[in-house]
Amino acid sequence: MIASLLVSILASIDEIDAITIVPIKPYSKPEVELARRALARTYRLMIRIEHEERMPTGSYYKPRNRFRADRIISSLLRNGDGDIKLGITTADISTTSGNHKDWGVFGLGYLGKPACVVSSFRLHKDRSKFESRFQKVVIHEVGHNFGLPHCPTSGCIMCDANGKSASMDNEKGFCSKCRRTLVNVLK
Repeated sequence: MIASLLVSILASIDEIDAITIVPIKPYSKPEVELARRALARTYRLMIRIEHEERMPTGSYYKPRNRFRADRIISSLLRNGDGDIKLGITTADISTTSGNHKDWGVFGLGYLGKPACVVSSFRLHKDRSKFESRFQKVVIHEVGHNFGLPHCPTSGCIMCDANGKSASMDNEKGFCSKCRRTLVNVLK
């Protein structure tokens, strides 16, 4: 089953040669640049920055004053051009997780789908660690787009943060297994 999933993911991302950053209002230009640098350094693909967009219609979740990450991703997928699309925003985003209908998240990306979204909203509490944590979330979510699931290896950037930004501080990069998978995908 895992092998067939990887084959399916490889087929769907075989033609990807770039990652496109889509600034979604509200957003921060310095954060877009921070994401661009992290992606260029990590994935060594062409990185494009698209014109800014508004939050997609229907993504606002009024009871919690948040935006639904899955709806943002759906909008990015509709406007797809073959690249991986990374939406960047400073707004609070959420998804459904287990029994939680509206779980606040740093980012969301689906395995093998060419779009993800990252928000800096929950990362601003500790400014001294903000840049490192933000870059790790960006790399992590795009890693899902390349087919990497959450990893149980301590220190791997693909570990699940479980809603705790401090858990990212121990992440050093991709573990050997995730790195091998990524190298095979990006051949």
